[in-house]
Amino acid sequence: MLIVFLVLICSSFTSVTFYITGQVQTRAAGKAEKTRFLSLFLKFNGRVIAEDITDSTGHYDFSFNEQILSNEKGSFEVYMTGIGMDTSLLKANLIPVSEETTLDLIIPVKPRRKFGKVVCPKCGKSGRVYPISYGLKQLVVRENHPEDTLNSKIVRGKYYDGGCVSGLLSPHWYCDKDKVKF
Repeated sequence: MLIVFLVLICSSFTSVTFYITGQVQTRAAGKAEKTRFLSLFLKFNGRVIAEDITDSTGHYDFSFNEQILSNEKGSFEVYMTGIGMDTSLLKANLIPVSEETTLDLIIPVKPRRKFGKVVCPKCGKSGRVYPISYGLKQLVVRENHPEDTLNSKIVRGKYYDGGCVSGLLSPHWYCDKDKVKF
């Protein structure tokens, strides 16, 4: 019993802390102030494991203990949100290569294309990716199904309704499969 207790105590002191640090920058010239005080969070297998708010220069720091990972296999995702802004996926399928990783993020994210179609950064598919349209228009489409009525923000299979307010850092694409905006 004493040996098990000592092993547990020793293993808690030998756990590794990982650090991911970087700078958030914008593609828009002269708009560096837009990267201040953004809320960033790091997810692993769908759960938030670290959070930070960018400082006045857009710098952020994530830290998490390897015990949070629970010996699971998976990848990390970085999301961004802020005042008056929707949550956007910035980076997916991230795997830290060492205990200290530098990751600079450029926003808005430039989407990857395959055969001319935008590909979701999370699932790598393009079949259910829609452009996000902002402005006053039809907000919800009602679809009647035999068992239930479903309200969808995908309008006529052409675009995702992003609401009436958009900004410089608003996401431009939506993946209906993963339910993420990027």
